[in-house]
Amino acid sequence: MARPRARIERAIRAYLPLPNWSTRPSFYGRERFTYVPGRDVHLCPQGQELPKRVPKQTDHAHLSQARAEVCNACPVKSSCTESRKGRTILRPFDQAYIERVRLYHETAACRSAISKRKVWVEPLFAEAKTLHGLRRFRLRGIEKVNMEGLMTAAGQNIKRLIRHQGTGSPLQSLAFLAALSIRILSRLFRPTALNQAPSFSLAS
Repeated sequence: MARPRARIERAIRAYLPLPNWSTRPSFYGRERFTYVPGRDVHLCPQGQELPKRVPKQTDHAHLSQARAEVCNACPVKSSCTESRKGRTILRPFDQAYIERVRLYHETAACRSAISKRKVWVEPLFAEAKTLHGLRRFRLRGIEKVNMEGLMTAAGQNIKRLIRHQGTGSPLQSLAFLAALSIRILSRLFRPTALNQAPSFSLAS
């Protein structure tokens, strides 16, 4: 959760949705476990400790795991986990920042910002995914992914510029060529690009 951390460190309130880890379909959710900051451990509903293990760098989180013999002998194990290795809990590296952002969710300003996001931002994401091939990134590495995303956003902005100027405006031809170029380049990111002919439409 690098985004909330970066914004908070710059004194910017991060009004953005956060994942809900509190519920699990069939087992105890993470909210049933108590985190003890002074000892840096989690306590399960039965009061047993989940010692901290090696951090999971891929999940950007600390891993706590109960001892297998304790879990397997627990009378409520069927409600907690089906693993015979012991119940695990992940605590993100930036959990303190995430908790601060969750406090913002209780404010009217945050609720208003989230409502605006649904109208202003989310439709653009949906358009990029369904019409511009951004359902998944074709490149690897943060710099290349940023480039791919920015090219898609540029194409979206050019389409809106054309619609705003109207047909026959001096900027239409230039904007159309720029948008077409971006569309062609974006298709080069796709594995099947060699077998597809680039196309562009003001409606897409």
